[in-house]
Amino acid sequence: MFSSFRVAWVVSLIGASIAAAACGDDDSGTDASTGGSAPLGGADTGGAKASGGTGGTTGGAAPTGGKAASSGGATPTGGAAPSGGAPPAGGAADTGGAADAGGAADTGGRADAGGSGGALEGGSGGTGDEEIGGTAGVPNEPEGTPILEQPLDGGYACEVEEPLFLPELPGNGALVAGEAPSLFWSDAQDQVIRGAKLDGATVGAPYTLHDSQGNTYTLAAARNGERITLLWEEAEGTTRWLYSAQANDAGEVVTEPHALPGATPNSAGAALVSFADGYAAVWVEGGAEESVTRFARLDTEGELVGSPKTLLEENVSRIDALVALEDGFALAYTGFENKQFSAFVAFDAEGTPYREPIVLGEPGVGLIRRGDYVVAAWSVGTGDPGSAWASNLRIGRFDDRGRPVGDVFELQAAVLHEQNWLPAWVAVGDDLGLVWSRGGVIYICGGCIPDDHLEFVVLDGDTLARKSELVTLENQETSGGLLRSRIVASSTGLTLATNVTYHVTAEAGLATLTCTP
Repeated sequence: MFSSFRVAWVVSLIGASIAAAACGDDDSGTDASTGGSAPLGGADTGGAKASGGTGGTTGGAAPTGGKAASSGGATPTGGAAPSGGAPPAGGAADTGGAADAGGAADTGGRADAGGSGGALEGGSGGTGDEEIGGTAGVPNEPEGTPILEQPLDGGYACEVEEPLFLPELPGNGALVAGEAPSLFWSDAQDQVIRGAKLDGATVGAPYTLHDSQGNTYTLAAARNGERITLLWEEAEGTTRWLYSAQANDAGEVVTEPHALPGATPNSAGAALVSFADGYAAVWVEGGAEESVTRFARLDTEGELVGSPKTLLEENVSRIDALVALEDGFALAYTGFENKQFSAFVAFDAEGTPYREPIVLGEPGVGLIRRGDYVVAAWSVGTGDPGSAWASNLRIGRFDDRGRPVGDVFELQAAVLHEQNWLPAWVAVGDDLGLVWSRGGVIYICGGCIPDDHLEFVVLDGDTLARKSELVTLENQETSGGLLRSRIVASSTGLTLATNVTYHVTAEAGLATLTCTP
């Protein structure tokens, strides 16, 4: 466990690589929790999630404070629960669909009406899929007091060390862990890809990795040993191709940029993670009407091993998180079928899913590996997404075959007209750090600007009990909301990247946080 560590919050602009719908852009992004970093996503301002979000597919909290049934039916404590909080249909974000930020919102009263209990008493168990947990392979409904309302017994003292300020960094960033973290971004004005080492909240001298012939989008990056592999989309006219390159910590290009063999035209939204002596990549191929999700292994030099394989055939808007397991992978993504939703699936080292994906809730899921399990955080909303919405975060575990394990916990109570969403994890010694965005719901967007701030807490790595007070990072410099965070560990602490978002654009900012056990 760290004797002391410092957290740097790095706020990175993301360029608008996908056509905006309603009021925002929702480019592809993934979680960097296992050493792989993916794109931080598009500018997430726009439109209430009513135009593209999902409701609580697992039911969520009832507006009367009672716990909704998994189908969104009547609450056990009285009062009719909302109908799952399903929002109206919205387009897939990659193809000009609804933006994430502004979100739709949830109505809903407190989500802790499942009764009291001991520390971190969660859902009711159930034998579930192959006697692992959950009900019919679906995570349990949470019960008991939300984690943030339970008593704190020791842990970490965390506080903001340096408030948010604006370093004028461009976007399309990918954050990679290392002795000193590295940040990579696409400079849209000059059509180049650059990188730099970070020293806490200070960005070092940038270096150029690639001078593009066209616009570049949605960087993903991961480290394996001394090499960092990058994937990005590069436009040739109206067609996008998936490109790859490698750099080292000295800022030297060790594998020249080249189109990734086997990737077809209009490949987008790649996610990348280190695995064994190479990497694994997942990306989306296709357009607005139809898309497939592809999987491929890369060797230590970032070259394709074998041929890409179709992983999913449903429409996928973005890859939210990709983590490596002992003999396979876990993936969270935002899907689209009349409305957007988040889902989880585990698959083997050859790209074959172990079972059907599990729908979790609203778009945006954070994953992190913890031993033989994957810990997930996702958002569930309740209420009328057009006028009275609230969303809160749930936390649960899955085994390495993609089956729900044990109880599901609510992180906080749902508050009417507020949303808690876009979570990201990081290992803090033997424990887990979690950061997410919290802000007001935007029901109608006409030049709307989100007001989300960031909240951070440390949870026990085994029990998921709270191990720190809640830390809040406000944007005191501008009017933009802080969205789509990424966080990695280094020898000096933790580094976090997020977006300072204004409607459909964003810019960069920096801050630091300290946590002492």
